[in-house]
Amino acid sequence: VLGLLLPAYFLSRFEKTHDSGAEEREAEVVDVVDPGLGAAAGISLGVLVLAGLLAVLAQISESFVDPVVFSWLIDELHYDGKIGRLLALATFMHIPGAWLGAWLMRIDRNWGVVVTIVLKSAVYGAIGLLSFLWGKDSLVLMFIVAMSVVESAMIVAFRSYFMGLSGTKAVATKFALLMSLMNLSVVWASWLGGVVGSVIPVADVFVLAGALQLLALIPLVFLWRKRA
Repeated sequence: VLGLLLPAYFLSRFEKTHDSGAEEREAEVVDVVDPGLGAAAGISLGVLVLAGLLAVLAQISESFVDPVVFSWLIDELHYDGKIGRLLALATFMHIPGAWLGAWLMRIDRNWGVVVTIVLKSAVYGAIGLLSFLWGKDSLVLMFIVAMSVVESAMIVAFRSYFMGLSGTKAVATKFALLMSLMNLSVVWASWLGGVVGSVIPVADVFVLAGALQLLALIPLVFLWRKRA
């Protein structure tokens, strides 16, 4: 991790040396990052509240499933000795997932978020609906890969989207607030998933998690209308 400071240091030096005109282009950058913010580059309280609600619902699916994941792998799939390798695979697949999220946001910032929400819902719902195929190792590996990819893609998409919403006034404060609310989604959804997972089968927990993820589309639609 400390090694990452070296390229960051050289990149910052390169930017200061070769990009002295950055300040003059600040207004242009704002327009590219978030068209329509205008000269004030601020956001209304209503937009911030809707963005906060979106953040609270952002990570609902994986957080809802988290309390039953190890039960799924050990009790349902009997992967006691394979959990370490599965976790390593899941961690590695965050890299292409981040690339996917960045690519979607480069195409369209608004629809990129929608695509990641729908993909995430579809993956978790499919895992639950295809529970009769859980005995096939190759399919389980596909599930693990898909879960990791869509989770990382969505995190990148949401962070990019929230950074664009933050404007240029008190950017760090607004962005940190939205990131904190995303972490709050992990807390309440994990608690709810643990309660629900104790009374219904694991397959149903995955299906319900996929359905709940679509709730994030509601504040997103109102956010579009509010900003329009």
